[in-house]
Amino acid sequence: MENKDLGYICLFRSIKKNWIWNDPIKLKWWIDLLLSVNFSKEIQKINIGYDIFECGRGQTIKSLQSWSTDWKVGKDTVRNFLELLKKDTMITTENFKKTTRITICNFDDYQTNLHDKQTQSKRKANAIQTQGDPNNNDNNEKKDKKDNKNYITRENFILRLQDVFNGEETKIALLDFFDMRLAKKAQMTERAVELLFKQLKGWQEDGFSSKNIISWINNSTINNYTGIFKPKN
Repeated sequence: MENKDLGYICLFRSIKKNWIWNDPIKLKWWIDLLLSVNFSKEIQKINIGYDIFECGRGQTIKSLQSWSTDWKVGKDTVRNFLELLKKDTMITTENFKKTTRITICNFDDYQTNLHDKQTQSKRKANAIQTQGDPNNNDNNEKKDKKDNKNYITRENFILRLQDVFNGEETKIALLDFFDMRLAKKAQMTERAVELLFKQLKGWQEDGFSSKNIISWINNSTINNYTGIFKPKN
């Protein structure tokens, strides 16, 4: 788990054909450079004293003294090693007053291709897995339809109550019913609320008293009904 958190670099087998492979000390320093550069495509800003330096992908910003301390050698040894790498076009350097910016040449060529191949392999594997499940598209379509339902929020339901009903007791009873539906994870859609209000308005127009309607709402809430029903008697 720690290795995944710290990340990794790609090291190609062809390095064994490079002159640096035959010098264990210089090989160690080279790998340390590769491990130290910015791997992200986002430019990092490094503050040194009262200056800001930009560090792009494949670049590192450290002073010769810092490398000297890390490698436990003198600054001249570090400088000579970097010059050797520059002669073989392995790096470029930019010297500033307090630090040095080192750029690894062809960093993307060696550190990106493998990642791209792995990504393509994963895509192919996912495609095969998807093709192997004939019901997968149907399941996704059903899930999308379910997620796309226009469920009404509690706040919107309260606003709708204010617009449609006048009596406070009716509003309280309907809000209790709505909260019961939420608790059962049986959210109401805009259409369901519209039909419910139309049903209650129809009862009012038919001459049923508010007292009766409130009683029916409360009874439906207590019994965890998904709708509001009149008693048969």
